[in-house]
Amino acid sequence: MAQIDPGTSAWLRTRNDREALRLILEHGPLTRTRLGELSGMSKPTATQMIARLERADLVLPVGEVAGSRGPSAVSWGVRTDRVAGVAVSMLDGSIQATLVDATGQEHPVVDLPVIGEERSPEQDIARAVDAACAAA
Repeated sequence: MAQIDPGTSAWLRTRNDREALRLILEHGPLTRTRLGELSGMSKPTATQMIARLERADLVLPVGEVAGSRGPSAVSWGVRTDRVAGVAVSMLDGSIQATLVDATGQEHPVVDLPVIGEERSPEQDIARAVDAACAAA
């Protein structure tokens, strides 16, 4: 990724978007009003941050919050269907793997025996990823 000059509009947008994503990860789903309160940004700026994160497929609407008056506010959360990885631990006699996502949700740990198996780094990782995804 190319470096963006500090002080430019693009740099400020990138910084704001990172802060918005951090706040949603830290606090869970947020409305634009709450995001604005936590970030110190105005509602229009919070709306723009959410729009950019949604275009990047990082967040999606996850519900509505009823207010005292007016329409319900949409709450935005991190896309756990797109932001995920697999943690793999290579041991002497087995491989352990688990799915990890941005929200820290617990997923099962699979234990794959490897004694007597034909092994290569590529095969080990492929087996671990397949098993962790299937278990999740």
